[in-house]
Formats: sequence, structure tokens, C-alpha cells
Amino acid sequence: MSVNAFCKHAGISVSGLLAVLSGKAEPSPATVMKCADAMNCSADYLLGLSDRREYIPARSPAEFKDRIFPLLKTRGITQYRLACDCGLQQSAISKWKHGKLPKAETLVLLADYLHCSADYLLGRSDLT
Repeated sequence: MSVNAFCKHAGISVSGLLAVLSGKAEPSPATVMKCADAMNCSADYLLGLSDRREYIPARSPAEFKDRIFPLLKTRGITQYRLACDCGLQQSAISKWKHGKLPKAETLVLLADYLHCSADYLLGRSDLT
């Protein structure tokens, strides 16, 4: 499949993909999800968090905010502790409550810190 055909299939721009592939830009989580959906693979695989391409889709896809905050509560981690431990601004965490997604590098950091998959955090899978 050509780059143009892939981008059309994934619903992303060719220039955006080429910028990511050349290292000039970081993919947004939305782009990661679109590419993972188009390739039928896990976001963790695309982000280098796993060697496994496969993933089990969520029964009911969820938003990031509906995954991160309950997970923090379950794990007994305050937003303040998360910010301190991960070097995040509390204002960034507050934006997540309103539906904003973290940067891809932050998503990788969160998945590692919380010992869960990026696919889970993004609402693509029910498996942590």
C-alpha cells in the first residue's frame, strides 16, 4: 500500500505522517489511534511499548478521561502525586478532565508509570 493510500485509509495527512516518520514531529494520540485502527494493531506496538501487534478491542470504547481518573483512584494515586512523579504540570492533568489528550510521549510515560497499556488509556482495549 502506498503512503497516499495508507493516509487516506487512516484519515491522516500525508505531510503529517511524513513529518512523524522523519522525526520532525511527534504523532498526536489521535494520529496514533487512527494508524493503529488502520493497521489493526495495538497503539502500544506503534509506540514501541510492546512487540505484539495484536490487541483485543474494547467492548465499549471509552475516552481517555474516563480511563485515567478512575485508574488513578483505584491505584490510590492523587493527581498531585502523578504530576510530581511524572514531571507533569497540574494544568495539563486538568485539561484531560475536559477531553484533551496528552502528548504521545506523555501517554507512553503514563502507561509505564501506571503499568497499563496505552490502548487501555486511550479506550481502545479493556485490558490494562
